[in-house]
Amino acid sequence: EYTYGPIDSESKSYADALTHNFGQIQTLIFSLLFLVQVLFASGILRRIGVMQTYALAPLFSFFSFAAMFIHPAFFTTILAKGVFEVSSGLGKNAYLASFYALREEVRGEAKEVIDGIGKPIGLLFGTFALLALEALLPTDKMIQQTTMLLVGISMISFFVVLPLRAEYTSASKKKLFSELDITEKMNAIEILGQRGHLLSEECL
Repeated sequence: EYTYGPIDSESKSYADALTHNFGQIQTLIFSLLFLVQVLFASGILRRIGVMQTYALAPLFSFFSFAAMFIHPAFFTTILAKGVFEVSSGLGKNAYLASFYALREEVRGEAKEVIDGIGKPIGLLFGTFALLALEALLPTDKMIQQTTMLLVGISMISFFVVLPLRAEYTSASKKKLFSELDITEKMNAIEILGQRGHLLSEECL
């Protein structure tokens, strides 16, 4: 709540301390994200594969949001924020790597469509969903229902990502047996050599 008028020193000190504490938490989260990216991200991609790594983001987000829904508290909220940032960072690595399953001439266009159209549509959907919840629900139920929405979205995202593994494998197989140049076929061989593909050994 905002009040107009002079701000006393006690309120200003509290606001400064709150900003400082949240700044420290944000710095800690992004420092953890940096360490995970530098030390573990490539190893995780190699060990479990691109699409499995991509599926980790909604799966980890589901568990953290579920914990926040079951036990809403400052700690679970910060935990959910940290898990979301770290898992999203890993998911972005897998997301960028997945484009190499496409032909080079369509790779850039596909990324532009997803980043330029798909992501803004998702942001608009999320914004309108929050506005609808704010308009329809009482204030004391807002946080609970928003958390429930996040739990549902993360679970739906997980089940949407799972079938993409077969599509990822299929696209790589088509590249391998196509008339494309040797560079594209080497990309396909590298992808099919990763973990998580079904029956890729037969192709190789």
